[in-house]
Amino acid sequence: MRLAKVAVFGCLLATPGAAAAAFNVTQLTMTTGCGSNPPIISADGQRLAFGSGCTLAGAPANPVGDFFIVDIATAAFTPITNTQNCFNGALAMSADGQRLAFTSACDLTGTNTRQQSFLYAYDIAAGPLRQISTVPSCVLGSLTIDGDGSRIAFTTACHPTQASDSTSGIYLYDAGADAVTAAVPSSGCSAGFHMAPAISADGARIAFASNCDLLDNADNGSEIYVFDVATEMVRQITHTTGSCGAMRPTINADGTRIAFDAPCDGLKGFADNREIFIFDESSGIAQVTEEDGCQSAAARIDAAGLRVFFQSQCNLAGTGVNQRNFFWFDATAPGVFQEIVTPNCVDGNPSINADATRFAFSSTCNLTGDASGNAEL
Repeated sequence: MRLAKVAVFGCLLATPGAAAAAFNVTQLTMTTGCGSNPPIISADGQRLAFGSGCTLAGAPANPVGDFFIVDIATAAFTPITNTQNCFNGALAMSADGQRLAFTSACDLTGTNTRQQSFLYAYDIAAGPLRQISTVPSCVLGSLTIDGDGSRIAFTTACHPTQASDSTSGIYLYDAGADAVTAAVPSSGCSAGFHMAPAISADGARIAFASNCDLLDNADNGSEIYVFDVATEMVRQITHTTGSCGAMRPTINADGTRIAFDAPCDGLKGFADNREIFIFDESSGIAQVTEEDGCQSAAARIDAAGLRVFFQSQCNLAGTGVNQRNFFWFDATAPGVFQEIVTPNCVDGNPSINADATRFAFSSTCNLTGDASGNAEL
């Protein structure tokens, strides 16, 4: 792992009150007394992967949740796991919609009777299920998978395949080599840890947040970094001050643009608002939103890095009302466009396809005439 600094900042504030875009909402689940987690959409917008505690595709409901895929055109659901009374955790799907990575404490292979959490990879068309981590006591965190499913990046509290190595950090699994390597270890980081890795579709770069002092972070605030797989170099993207911590990076297909959120203006100090920012490889960091007393977060960037979808409680569309909505920002014609109004309910984080023509989410809102209040897709 090599280290390098990046420090550029600019302004690209969106224009409030831009015209709302036309949209159609399709409800994919209709359930009772249960809910589904925020889904992941494929690059072509034709397949979703998600977790759910509901009875779907004839699989008995696991109250803790199982993994499913659904074909949007046919509304056909396929269970990936079929478990009871055990925990299935984080989930990621490749952009081509063919491969999944997930963590599970269920006995999926007949060798996990003690229900320890392990990392698995699954080829939807070809199978079989492949167990990647092997150390039972190694706590696994968030994960991300590249466009064709050949690389999986994930956070872990120790080396996932070597019981004698307690080094935490971000690890990288290469399917071609069938090997796990430490990409960004947290060794020497006594005050923090790495969070929320996001790998580019080409598998070349991993964006992540960390409050470790990898380069220029003596105050141990949460900063955004990028790891280059080929050169093994880590670059620091943000340089926040005070209590402003940058979090939740999302990266475009070739790794040249990253969107994230931070609770401050200009990445300085701290404010009562959370804003959306975009990092561009050539032009540096630009601030997209600038509001007071409200929150914008959960950004998702498209493959080209030109459109960013996000959630916000701010009055970005000029309606005069602060309420929960989904918005998108277009860098080619700067402006924030209101997509769907979802007040007074719970929405899951959005996921967008490659060209940003479709986005998927879970919601307890009545968007299609379903007033059940369940978390539906």
